[in-house]
Amino acid sequence: MVLKKEKWFCGCLWLAVFGMFWVLASCSAKKYTIVSPSQDKVPAYGSVAVLPFHVAGGNGNIQAMTSCQLANKQIKCEQVATQIGLQIATSMAREIAIYGLHRVVEPLEVLEVIPDLGVVPVRDIGRQLGVDMLIFGTVTRYLERVGGPYGVTRPASVAFEVVMVDARSGRKVWAGKFNHTQKGLSEDLTNLGSFLQGGGKWLTARELADVGVARLVQQLPGLEGKEIH
Repeated sequence: MVLKKEKWFCGCLWLAVFGMFWVLASCSAKKYTIVSPSQDKVPAYGSVAVLPFHVAGGNGNIQAMTSCQLANKQIKCEQVATQIGLQIATSMAREIAIYGLHRVVEPLEVLEVIPDLGVVPVRDIGRQLGVDMLIFGTVTRYLERVGGPYGVTRPASVAFEVVMVDARSGRKVWAGKFNHTQKGLSEDLTNLGSFLQGGGKWLTARELADVGVARLVQQLPGLEGKEIH
């Protein structure tokens, strides 16, 4: 009888611990993405193009690459010495595509149409690409981890902002932010969700950025609550 009570108590204890970690993981999943939906209803759209993200400060020195940003219903493009913006934008385009709900134009396809330098109206590019929506992004921090997957002296840290624009009117319809520095469980128990999603290891900056991309895409207009096809 005593043994049964002990088993019952242990079972309840493990259930309580699991429940606590599940709540912490849920909080962790939400705490580092901020979404600002438009006050107006977002128009239905069937196609979207993701432009190479702008890299604030142009950190990195891989090779010259075009990046684009929104400027008063116009697209401003310039050469930056990094591929970080292109990589994150490509990850976002492919993440949207796997839902199978929209035609997606990837950044490299956009660069075949858009001028390498200069300013061009949003509507013109939207018309040339044949899309309803354009997605812009700005990478404000991209720090690589110092160390390996199971031990670091400095963890990866990534921050970027994303804006969705109606290509037909140039109006911003949605915005989201990702800002996260990975922490170990000993530092922050609420980090359980992201730590387990990374396989219980320290992520590279690219892997951390992909986590942020997935989080934001899950909250894009038209994709909230949808399952990947």
